[in-house]
Amino acid sequence: MNKKEIAGSIFLLAFLIIATIPYGNADIYQNSSIIINVNIVEPIAMIEVSPNNITLNETTIGYNTDPVNINFTNRGSLDITITPVLEIGANNMFNYLEFNTGTCTTGATWYNMTHYTNSSLLSISKPGTYGGEKSDNACIRLGLDNYGGSEINSEIHLSTNLTFWVMSA
Repeated sequence: MNKKEIAGSIFLLAFLIIATIPYGNADIYQNSSIIINVNIVEPIAMIEVSPNNITLNETTIGYNTDPVNINFTNRGSLDITITPVLEIGANNMFNYLEFNTGTCTTGATWYNMTHYTNSSLLSISKPGTYGGEKSDNACIRLGLDNYGGSEINSEIHLSTNLTFWVMSA
């Protein structure tokens, strides 16, 4: 064999080795795929309020009821603001419902219902994970320490619905 034939044989052998390696291990180089499914839903603003029924006990003009804690849980997928709204036709006394977003302690800052015609009670950011929850609280009381009316001349029992409007922030 001459040098040309030896070089040609080495080249042919190298070419065959390089050309057959990927096909000899074809299982390793096969493509694979998976199917991806997801349900994308519209973002929602949703809260849970507890308790759902509050009794403020007994008071009279010149005094306040004991404060009661209300817990608000954001179960939606948006940053939200919460605003308290009295039902139409509620007794005027309920305009003296007061809220505090700090603690239910003496010396806290309280705002009555008229304050919330232009501002929200709370802002709660969205939960850290979808389907999670994030909570905050406020205190409520009936503040008759500054009540100027005089129509109370016997014991009366009052009740109303207080709605919390939830809006995306």
